[in-house]
Amino acid sequence: MALDFSKLGALLKKDASPKAASAGVIGVDVGSSSIKIVQLHENRGVATLDTYGELQLGPYEDADIGRTTHLRIDKLVEAFVDILREAAANARKVSVAISYSSSFTAIITVPTEDQEKISAMIPVEARKYVPVPLTDVTIDWFPVSVRAERKTSKVLLAAIHNDAITRYESMIKGADLETEGTEIELFSTLRTAVTQEDATVAVIDLGASATKVYIVNKGVIGKTHSVPMSGVELTTAIMQVRAVDFRTAEEQKRTEGLTVVSGNSALEKAFTQILERGFREI
Repeated sequence: MALDFSKLGALLKKDASPKAASAGVIGVDVGSSSIKIVQLHENRGVATLDTYGELQLGPYEDADIGRTTHLRIDKLVEAFVDILREAAANARKVSVAISYSSSFTAIITVPTEDQEKISAMIPVEARKYVPVPLTDVTIDWFPVSVRAERKTSKVLLAAIHNDAITRYESMIKGADLETEGTEIELFSTLRTAVTQEDATVAVIDLGASATKVYIVNKGVIGKTHSVPMSGVELTTAIMQVRAVDFRTAEEQKRTEGLTVVSGNSALEKAFTQILERGFREI
């Protein structure tokens, strides 16, 4: 999928009333350990920042900051309402980034060069790649390239678990807002980091529960992969080596960064094992 900023512009322009234009749209990213929002509005054709915020989710599950969570929907709504209030977000429409773990993407080859026939073939071809029943997911696709000599087309296939869509829609409805759209997080990430002029690039997103890797060439996604290397692993290493609780270890990681290993050979070894294993797989 080539990067496309027109969707963002269309989203911001959809309601042309002065009030709606000033309110803009809220983007939401629900991670495994935090929820993040950003509010944008259009100003003379430019997406302009109004406000943003981040809120740790651990305390909503009586867990430490930095811990991974899967909140009950009522707790997720509570966290969403809290971050909206703290960030003073006032837009009514919300666009959500669907987590990588709730989605599936792949570049597939469809045996036709006729773009009109691809739609009919996608459900059949998708069964070969999507590892769950198609009734459990919502599927979308985008043409990537055509090889006329082989009479085939390369297509980016994307599938999102229906229960994830329902969960996010319930969160937004619980906050008395409107769902404007959803998008798999990898595409949101790529728009912030990659241009169509870039050659082959690996985008590495180190998260609380896993690291995501996206291989992109000139704005077109090639491969995606999840690697078992996480922020929680690093916090746990600090906790075990320094004999402190998780909350203290997380605070040390956040304030000291990689300098946390300075002068501590045991902690340096633990960090090295975690990071070498992950980057070796990358």
